[in-house]
Amino acid sequence: MKTLFLIITSFILLEVEGIKNGYPRDSKGCTFECGQDAKHGDDYCDKMCKTTLKGEGGDCDFEYAECWCDNIPDTVVTWKNKEPKCKQI
Repeated sequence: MKTLFLIITSFILLEVEGIKNGYPRDSKGCTFECGQDAKHGDDYCDKMCKTTLKGEGGDCDFEYAECWCDNIPDTVVTWKNKEPKCKQI
């Protein structure tokens, strides 16, 4: 019982934030386009996902020509593939 109490208290004190994967949206509600150049697109997305969004990394999904990010904070708004790529948020 004490162990459970310590675990719950630790999560509260650390304010653990969830993570997710997805196609992030910018402040205008648009996804991050990465184009058709595989090397440039992957480098751009990886850097943007790590630096701007504080994720683990990312790459260019060439099916949609949009950046995909791994392990970004839950607070980042992401695109659902049935929605328009630019949407007011």
